[in-house]
Amino acid sequence: MIGRLLPTDLLGWVPANPLGYGVENNPWVEDIRFQQLAELHSHEMMKNIAPKIGWSSPRSIDLKILLHKKKQDGIAGRACPLYFRANTPKPNGNAVFKRYVQLAPWNYHANFCQLYIESFFEGANAEYKAVVGEKLPPPIDPIVGPKEMVIFVGVIAGLKGMLDWNSKVGMEDEYFVRAEHDRVNELIHHLDENIDSSIFSNHPPFVSTDSEDEIRYRIQLPKQSLEAESWNNHLRLALNEMMIPVMGAFTEIALGQVDF
Repeated sequence: MIGRLLPTDLLGWVPANPLGYGVENNPWVEDIRFQQLAELHSHEMMKNIAPKIGWSSPRSIDLKILLHKKKQDGIAGRACPLYFRANTPKPNGNAVFKRYVQLAPWNYHANFCQLYIESFFEGANAEYKAVVGEKLPPPIDPIVGPKEMVIFVGVIAGLKGMLDWNSKVGMEDEYFVRAEHDRVNELIHHLDENIDSSIFSNHPPFVSTDSEDEIRYRIQLPKQSLEAESWNNHLRLALNEMMIPVMGAFTEIALGQVDF
């Protein structure tokens, strides 16, 4: 399936409710393309990761991670203590309205510390949480038009979630968790200051590093036409620029190499 999914394959595949969760989206998440899109995007990440961990080519990744485990399975053990996860189709019985994949350090739940690729479809406004509990519209192109999709790439970490997860699995002292959260903050500053996002985006990234609970780097890629016969190269370019610093920070976090 990987490599065979084309933009034209997604024409007409639109969630009934592109703005939120609901049973009306069941046909959308039950479609085989829901899985194929996640596999495609995880494969794009692996193209960057594989050579850095000694693999000659990307390999298939298990996207159904059991998050109740105390430590997730690393892609290649301690050589790459990261793991992939795809969003659940029907959390709490209500089907989702977007598709995303996450890359996270193996000692945290991906929702609390992650690099992600997030896809929205016709009618979505791609909101983000600038402040916990307060939703603000994105700075550019909020509505996804017909016959197109919009992809975001981002990094996010939330201290409360990291602390809660740590308390459940009892991995380490709270001071280490706070230091690891600070390390993601450093990573986001690095991405903002040292990466030329104009290489892969027409718009500046949204950056939030002044909130202890949620810090974020999030950038919208140029719209992908679903009438095109091939994928544009913006996602590949974004990952090429972002993956090395992200892997470095996440590996340090997973191996407990962050000082406080």
